[in-house]
Amino acid sequence: MISSNKKHNGEVTKANGISRYIAIDLVESVLMHMNPKDAMRLSTTCKEWRVTTPQYDPTIRKTPWFFTILRSTNSCILRSVVNEDTSFEIKLPCYSGESIFIDNVLHGWLVIEDVTVSLYNPFSRLRLDLPFAPFSSFYSFYMTSAPTNPDCIVLGHNSEYLFVWRPGDDFWSVDKNVEVKYYKSVVMFRGQLYAIRYSKISSRQFVCFQVAPFQRKDLDVPPPMDLYNNDVYLVESCGELLMVCIFGVSKVHLFRLDLKNKEWIEMESLGDRAIFLNKRHNKNSGVSVSAHETGCLGNCIYLIDWISVYIYNLENHSIKIFDKGLLGYNLMQWIIPTSS
Repeated sequence: MISSNKKHNGEVTKANGISRYIAIDLVESVLMHMNPKDAMRLSTTCKEWRVTTPQYDPTIRKTPWFFTILRSTNSCILRSVVNEDTSFEIKLPCYSGESIFIDNVLHGWLVIEDVTVSLYNPFSRLRLDLPFAPFSSFYSFYMTSAPTNPDCIVLGHNSEYLFVWRPGDDFWSVDKNVEVKYYKSVVMFRGQLYAIRYSKISSRQFVCFQVAPFQRKDLDVPPPMDLYNNDVYLVESCGELLMVCIFGVSKVHLFRLDLKNKEWIEMESLGDRAIFLNKRHNKNSGVSVSAHETGCLGNCIYLIDWISVYIYNLENHSIKIFDKGLLGYNLMQWIIPTSS
């Protein structure tokens, strides 16, 4: 069956995706009642489903999920932040007995350290093995986007070297004697890499840098408060660069960057936005989403702590426990399902 949609001006256009062959109300009903994992995988079967699934499946609306891996199993569990009763399990691929899951999930991909470093998408089941690097492990790891994006930049570093990889490269580019181990919350903003550089010696802790070759520029933007004794996260949100400073759980300060006037301006509200952070992995930047589009709570910060997950409301400063008793997990992160 071929269905069509009428525009207000009377023109008739053919439907896109699988609805060219199946009635759109039937497609919508199937997707809305399908397991989120299977709906995501369905979108990888062919281009028609890939076009259609994100339009009707609420799990593919850039909504973060709470992601955990149990020590005793070879699977991960995803739990919805919109409906706390919704969760499902995904089996992970078998690696060698020496495989180690780096405490990181980036742009919907797991970072796995085995003989070499692999990137694995648990939804599409795509696996990408990165080139061999002659060292034992990365101190930290960052990607500017999903590795299927040709503009992606992958950064990894240990105590002395910064390794850079781009899609299509057969080898890592290496910069020596780079002190990026002191960089936290690396984020891509307007085509530039920004980070918080932790140092008690220098007051210029907000930096902009490029890679291959490495060049750093200390930005003359005074920190809005003590950055050394707080958990600090950079977040790109609606074309702005935000800084979230958290002391403990109950003290939260939010700032936005005014690069023209070289200052951080304190904010009282996120409005429709929700921010997702991980205290266990503050080398990562945060994720900002629209509450209206994703079904999350607006003007809230979702925070993974060491033993619990909290939702902090910026309006009334209340704290809700989303999950607790997490000591049995060796990986906790936010993940946004993606088919690419």
